[in-house]
Amino acid sequence: MCGRTAYSANSTAAAARGLSHEIGKNCNGENNEEAIRHTYEAVSTHNRQNSTPGQSYHIFRRSPRKEDTNNLDVCTAIWGLLPNHGTQNKPHLLPTDPKFSVSPHYTMFNARVETIYDKISFSNLIRNQQSCILAVDGYYEWTTESQSIDIKKKQPYFICNKTKRPLLLAGLWTTVKTGHQIHNATTNKLENETITTFTILTTDAHQNFKWLHPRQPIMLWNIDIALEWLFNPTSDTVQKLRYIPINGSAEHPSIWDNQLSVYPVSKKVNDSKYQGDDCTVEIKLEKIKSITSFFSPGANKRVKTEEKKLDQKDATPTIQIDAQTKVEDTKKESNKESKDNPSSPDTKSWTCAVCTFMHTDQKFDYLACEVCGSLRVEETDSKTEDDDRGRKRKVI
Repeated sequence: MCGRTAYSANSTAAAARGLSHEIGKNCNGENNEEAIRHTYEAVSTHNRQNSTPGQSYHIFRRSPRKEDTNNLDVCTAIWGLLPNHGTQNKPHLLPTDPKFSVSPHYTMFNARVETIYDKISFSNLIRNQQSCILAVDGYYEWTTESQSIDIKKKQPYFICNKTKRPLLLAGLWTTVKTGHQIHNATTNKLENETITTFTILTTDAHQNFKWLHPRQPIMLWNIDIALEWLFNPTSDTVQKLRYIPINGSAEHPSIWDNQLSVYPVSKKVNDSKYQGDDCTVEIKLEKIKSITSFFSPGANKRVKTEEKKLDQKDATPTIQIDAQTKVEDTKKESNKESKDNPSSPDTKSWTCAVCTFMHTDQKFDYLACEVCGSLRVEETDSKTEDDDRGRKRKVI
């Protein structure tokens, strides 16, 4: 699948030079300089590092003019095929229209090469040899990284040529009526408005890169096959495009084997509105250690060493607290409470005859000492008032 690309004027211009040079050699040395000049003028301000369907691109095709069919034509087209004519009630909108939406172009931005002769939307185009090429810096694919720290967002990867040459993607184009009429200033007549759109062909992914996506765009591996696709796209050509990018051939190894580079890029690319210069810059993924790493040789020794260091750093000596220490600590706590809450003349309390610990407030009703466990013993005091149970305090 191919749904996001890095598109630049440099790639389009480089492809124009290469294709025009070969066309010139095949046409008795006459170079197609007009195509090169038109390309530089047309695409100089159309750099998009994160480009999607529904946007305008410059594509290469054989000239649709009957008197000029041996020449290369560079035209503006919208990525996302619209196979049928628009109507007055449901017109196709151009990008210049304020109500333009990219949604209709997401329906057919890719076409399976194995079914283009079967589906009517594509069969007429391939039989009429309406083939085209889109030149890009590279394209993006997304995958879920199980070892990534942030698994909620898919990780984008960028696929490009190792030598930074443009990738030539095979496609099909068509021009249909939008359903609107426009005034032609030259003829002073109303004419049907038209829109040119295209789709990118896909095939099965290379065996070593199915982890990236089960489908891949058809990338033309050299200028010869590019010209064959543009000027004479037969069923044999289609079979070449279907299998050689995957399996290679005796003359041409798979483009995946020696020409392409695949690497992760920033998740900023996930937002199609982001157009930063770092879109295609390689990043290093931060990964979570697998649980199997803890069972690898030496892992147990490493864990023990870490535990030992932790013990040495955080360990505190264990102190045995005897009864006397406990009594003293409890006394300090009691005295602190007494200072914080000084007792009034009406405060009830009793003191242990053995350890002299004073019991106040809720502890007044204890029948044994909280500290040493000795039974409560008190002398009758003339000042002692009746307790809550309505009896005088006596020796217990």
